[in-house]
Amino acid sequence: MAFSVLKGVLVFALGMPSSVLTGSVALNLIFAAAAVILLLPVAYMLNRYCPLSIGKPAKPVNPSREDAIYARST
Repeated sequence: MAFSVLKGVLVFALGMPSSVLTGSVALNLIFAAAAVILLLPVAYMLNRYCPLSIGKPAKPVNPSREDAIYARST
């Protein structure tokens, strides 16, 4: 989905022809790097606030003081 959004921005907002991305390896590498950079905040938010959606067990964002003390003593 990120590639589609990024390509839509390039084609419609910036007015670049879509054939530009099929002809150059350098432009495709830049395009892929931009997509990865744009997806980093999404990956962070999923890891931090919605870990169940990516298969991680849920853990509290701010554990209570009693939980922290118990975790240190075990």
